[in-house]
Amino acid sequence: MKVHVWAGISYRGCTTLYTFEGKMNAPLFISILKKSLLPFIRDVYPDGHRFVQDNDPKHYSKHARKFYAEQGIDWWPTPPELPGLIPIENLWHELKEYIK
Repeated sequence: MKVHVWAGISYRGCTTLYTFEGKMNAPLFISILKKSLLPFIRDVYPDGHRFVQDNDPKHYSKHARKFYAEQGIDWWPTPPELPGLIPIENLWHELKEYIK
C-alpha cells in the first residue's frame, strides 16, 4: 500500500497534513486545497499570500485555475525548467540526502 501526503509550507508555518491513497487528480487536489490550504490562508495570511507550487499538470489544470480565481488564491505559476525556484524541491533534496 502506498500512502501519499500533501502539505503546504511557508515562512509562517505549514498547513495540516493531508494523507490519501491512490493517484491524485485535479478534483482530489482541489478537495485537499479546500480542506487544508484555504483555512491556512484565512488564519495565517489574512494580509495576503502567494501560492507557489511545481508544474504538475493538475496544479495548473483548467479546473485548478478556476478554483484559484474563485477563491482568491494568489497563485504564482513557475517556469517549467527551474525547480530551484520551488521551495519544496529544496526540502525534498535535503530529505533525500538525510535519508542516504
